[in-house]
Amino acid sequence: MWGSRRSWESETGWANDVRFTPTRDTVVLLAALEKLWARLVRDHNGCRIKAVGVLLFNICPVATIMPDLFAAPQVDGPSDGLNLFNAVDRINK
Repeated sequence: MWGSRRSWESETGWANDVRFTPTRDTVVLLAALEKLWARLVRDHNGCRIKAVGVLLFNICPVATIMPDLFAAPQVDGPSDGLNLFNAVDRINK
């Protein structure tokens, strides 16, 4: 994940972001969401949460992605569940 972190807060809301290398792996997206959730709990422990929204930006076709030369090699391929993710994508179309 990239090191950039930005947040804002107002009387009615809280926002934060997390950046990561391009992926289509749901597990990676859920890990990013888990980091954001931990920040929310840390910043507003005990507050009642009324709504949650998630925005994904810079979504593009897989064929346009240049692999990261400096990313740690993945022993089990792109994702342990890549075939499962592909099947779910086909069902959702």
